[in-house]
Amino acid sequence: MNITGCVITKDEETNIEKCLNSLKETTSEIIVVDTGSTDNTVQIARDLGASIYHFKWENDFSKAKNYALSKATGDWIIFLDADEYIEQHSLKEIMNCVRIAKTNGYDGILSTLINYNTETTEIQSTVQTLRIFRRDSNLKYFGAIHETIKHVTKQLKLLDFSKEISIIHTGYSNNEIERKQKGQRNLLLLLSDEKKNTNNHDINFYLSETYNLIKEYELALFYALKAHVEKETELLGTKEKNYLNIIRYLRKLEYPSEQVIRIIKEASCKYPSYPDFFVYIGDFNRFYQQFYDAIFMYEKALFLINDISQVETQTTGLLIPIYQQLSNLYYHTNDYSKTVHVITSILNTDRYDFSLLNYLIKILLINREDEMNIINFLEKIYRVDVPKDLIYLSKSAINNGSYILANYFMSLLRSFSSELQEEELELAILNEDYVIASQQFLSLFHMKESELQYLKKAIISSLLSKDETTRNKVFQTAYKNTGIDLKELLDEPKNNQYSQEELELVLDIIKEFYRLSKYEEIDNVLKKIKNDEILLATAELFYQNKNFGLALHFFDEYLHNKTEVEDELYLNILCKSSDSLYQIGELEIAEKYIENAYYISQNDYFIYSLWLKIIMGLKANERIIEVAQRAVDTFPDSNYFITILESLGITTQVKEEEEDTLRSILYSESYLQRLDDLAADLIKVGKDHEAIPIIRFLSEMGTIVK
Repeated sequence: MNITGCVITKDEETNIEKCLNSLKETTSEIIVVDTGSTDNTVQIARDLGASIYHFKWENDFSKAKNYALSKATGDWIIFLDADEYIEQHSLKEIMNCVRIAKTNGYDGILSTLINYNTETTEIQSTVQTLRIFRRDSNLKYFGAIHETIKHVTKQLKLLDFSKEISIIHTGYSNNEIERKQKGQRNLLLLLSDEKKNTNNHDINFYLSETYNLIKEYELALFYALKAHVEKETELLGTKEKNYLNIIRYLRKLEYPSEQVIRIIKEASCKYPSYPDFFVYIGDFNRFYQQFYDAIFMYEKALFLINDISQVETQTTGLLIPIYQQLSNLYYHTNDYSKTVHVITSILNTDRYDFSLLNYLIKILLINREDEMNIINFLEKIYRVDVPKDLIYLSKSAINNGSYILANYFMSLLRSFSSELQEEELELAILNEDYVIASQQFLSLFHMKESELQYLKKAIISSLLSKDETTRNKVFQTAYKNTGIDLKELLDEPKNNQYSQEELELVLDIIKEFYRLSKYEEIDNVLKKIKNDEILLATAELFYQNKNFGLALHFFDEYLHNKTEVEDELYLNILCKSSDSLYQIGELEIAEKYIENAYYISQNDYFIYSLWLKIIMGLKANERIIEVAQRAVDTFPDSNYFITILESLGITTQVKEEEEDTLRSILYSESYLQRLDDLAADLIKVGKDHEAIPIIRFLSEMGTIVK
């Protein structure tokens, strides 16, 4: 069985070699049809063994591709664009897939097209595509642009091997867009086609995408709205993708966020199997701190991505960011096991993401895991015989203030004759060699006086050393370089009269004491400083790091010291105090705090979610129903609150289908006026050919054109 590889080209010398090399392993011949290259494309293709044909460009991709098909002799065809190539792992699958398709009478094989940005090394989107098909005189390409392969008399019978075969497309990386001027080229072809065939509704979709490519978002929105309203299309997945495009354009054009959210939710109801909408909703939930619903939406998107077919999706390119967001959300909602699971999964694909490694060790320490167990766990991800891995592990262990982890990984690193100067000094602090650490950090600061972090480390070390000589030397250097008298600052209370620079330095000292688990030192500083701003920041520091007992202590102390607290701040403290009480098991007191918070605000998502957790812990079923119902009344779109009610046998009222917001936008008086202005602007700059379709639409709407 012979397979022919087909490619049409023009000025593709940077791409053609990779494309043809990916075809050589599975094809018996390669046909290259060149439409007028002026670079070295043809010679490269000839040197790679391709049969070269020349075709005069007629502004019609189908004509050029059908000419290539006429030169093929194989039983089956693989047709690639010159800026595409078959992914290496897919090459061994192709012959077997073709054999199965031929035996069972299929016309073609579906594969996955991966739009890949070579500059950012990111996947932009994925979509099923038909690039492998039987050679048959009745199988031809149709359409001057965005051409599709069709049978002239019947529906194609297709075999889905999209999970086995992937084709990489690099043509929409920014440099490629600029080099080929794809947007302008596509626009001329599409406008010409639109003029000749006004009944081809797919053209509106393609015009929208083309205007987006050249960043003309008003025009992109117009054609996308037209494509939505006309609805007739032969292209699978176009409706979903068009909705997604419209959402993107509305955001670019700064339409009200409430309107955009409503449209996204409409889209998710109409296309409940399309993951991208749920990612958008998850993003909005996260922005508004509706964490449990954000988790629900992200998890749903990840579930749906496994079964999506024949629809272009961007979710595949967002997997790592989605998992990163989920890890943060799990952490915020105190689900440590899921947080660790997700971070570990990401690190197994890229173990050199330092921020995530740092985050992982932090969570394991917060969860009070034994350090030796942490070491064993980390050694399943990292190689302790690789210096780079040990550097990452050492730095992260030090950042998290674990002397056991730091000593272990640093000792292994030294065996490779590798030393980290600053980390060795940090290790001295962890090992309580404070005088040495202070002296050497001070020396580092003298060498690099712009690096204030060295001075701060010297201050911390000197304070912990209890050595008067060391302390005085560091304090003198600090006064000389910052103008702050540390002895006066730390030993002589000023009754809240501190400069901003002084407060920032004190807070840095407290944060460093926290990293080193020197809680008594923090308490001593607070007793001397007696500053409400610092006290509140300290409470927040403990709360964010899940040290709920001490967070509660400092929040209480802050409220005790203050005679008046603004409602918003008081509400924030009540909520966090209630959460802290819940986390340490004081559920009844926690409920009293959250009830007080509820009296201040009845529209706070966190209040409802925490209140429900507390009373579920108390097993107060009647109150659970009451609070959950209030939550659903306030947040009727919340899947989290609805699920709680349904788990108790309470069915929520199903909302009636909403109006078509996109249709109402397109036909609104304000939008028609906007289009009128747009058409006038295009005519002013000599773009009459772009204005004509808009004028035609406005005339159909009975709008007087300027």
